Amino acid sequence: MRYRLAGGLLGLALSAAVAAATPIDSRVDRVTVYPQSLATVERVASVDLPAQRGTLTIDGLPTALNPSSVRVAVTSGELTLGGVETATVAMGEPSRERERALRDQLAQLREERQRWADEQATARTELDYIKGLSQLPSGEGAVKVLSEGDATQRWRQLQELIATSSQKAHRQLRKAEREVSRLDQEIETVERRLDQLGDSEREAVRVTMPYEAPAAGKVGLRLLYRVQGPSWRPQYEARLATQSGTLHLMRYAEVSQATGEEWNDVRLRLATTRPVTGERPEPGTWWLDLRERPDGRTGAGAELKRQRLPEQSALTSAADTAGAARPEVETVDAEFAATYEIPARVTIPAGNQPQSLRINEHTIDAKVGAQVYPQTDSRAWLVAQATWTGEGPLPAGRVARFRDGAYVGEGQLATWSPGEERTLTFGTDPSVTVRFEAARDEAGESGWITTQSTRRRLYQLTVRNRHNVELPVAIFFRVPVGRDEGIEISEQFSYQPSTRNWQDKQGVHVWRLPLDSGAEHQLSLGFEVSHPKDKDLSGL
Repeated sequence: MRYRLAGGLLGLALSAAVAAATPIDSRVDRVTVYPQSLATVERVASVDLPAQRGTLTIDGLPTALNPSSVRVAVTSGELTLGGVETATVAMGEPSRERERALRDQLAQLREERQRWADEQATARTELDYIKGLSQLPSGEGAVKVLSEGDATQRWRQLQELIATSSQKAHRQLRKAEREVSRLDQEIETVERRLDQLGDSEREAVRVTMPYEAPAAGKVGLRLLYRVQGPSWRPQYEARLATQSGTLHLMRYAEVSQATGEEWNDVRLRLATTRPVTGERPEPGTWWLDLRERPDGRTGAGAELKRQRLPEQSALTSAADTAGAARPEVETVDAEFAATYEIPARVTIPAGNQPQSLRINEHTIDAKVGAQVYPQTDSRAWLVAQATWTGEGPLPAGRVARFRDGAYVGEGQLATWSPGEERTLTFGTDPSVTVRFEAARDEAGESGWITTQSTRRRLYQLTVRNRHNVELPVAIFFRVPVGRDEGIEISEQFSYQPSTRNWQDKQGVHVWRLPLDSGAEHQLSLGFEVSHPKDKDLSGL
């Protein structure tokens, strides 16, 4: 299949006596990867040409290439290029040298996996043997055996040997299981690369360009095209130093590609913009019409049938109302306008193995505190409030959290805009103890004429700071909210919350307490719910 790009031959009239096609070598120099399976690839090439007319060819381009995106520019020397053609051509059998190297690697991995599988089996056999030893002595002669001579001492030594050997065997078994799992993944990757090697090298794209060189000399070319498949996603490490109140945010990118071409020693750029397909919608006139009723009545008193959407809406254009197809539009967040360039050249192999690349590191001042959710969790959570002060927003991505050098878990970091304050969680805080007890849970009736059913719940909360420093603590407590006007709810707090209806969530209140080192604070929290006796209450 052949594709020809618009642009013509730029006035180049080739005679019948032109030189034979000249193949030129090229290498990938720069790649820009977008978030959703798309990349722009730039190749560079250099070739010595005599003063003549001829044809240049570049072979071995990936079949995932978008033919309409191919552009060629002369970067040095004197050369006039004609139109650019792309064609998918057969490239013969896969490279024997690359295939042989992959098969040798696969054989080594399988041999190593077998060794660790043998280690697994040996460890399980040892554990079975140790289990048998732990059951000795047993039976009718057990008491006699254990009471003779120094049998008690020997049995104690045997027990110690059993315990030590059991721990060693379990460690060996766990290590063997991890190694087998790791090798299974590596074997799967190499097998996939072998499959891709065969698929990618049987067919490839060839670019052909007629040219005219007015003088002999070296010419530099740059070839640019888009290719489907590559992608990247943001990753972060948030490292909190609790003593200094400093948050170190490390930014990484996980990049992968399986285009069939190797990106060796390339300049890599990571774009946060998502290319848009289609055009923006344009509002058209929104017409209302009156239709005759079956009885023939019309006019202002006639009811209009419900307007159908989206055939005629506030965003319907004249072309849409005429029945034209509407293009699908992908929404692009204007904040995502940054492009990151990895400072050093990198290599991204074509086997779809994710490569983690460091982008940069940012240091932020943070306010360390604790948060308590007594109705759902008896633990306190250590948090850090920080404001992003970098240039441009942080795209959403996975974040690994560390507190004073210790790993405390992973989560998802939502898009973080400059100047926005964010609360990050860094695991539970055992130095803040929480005691939450039900002091009263009563049901009854009230009212003289209309009897009401009532339910009263009261809790006692005690929070203690066992840190050596003062720590601000935020307590989150929910009271129910009625959806029916017949439901009446009264709050019963020992003192009023610092924030009511936190983040516009009805019934969610927050108490903020500065707790000194070793200090303890008690709080009475509760509510009373009443509703008509003849109706059932759900949700409590």
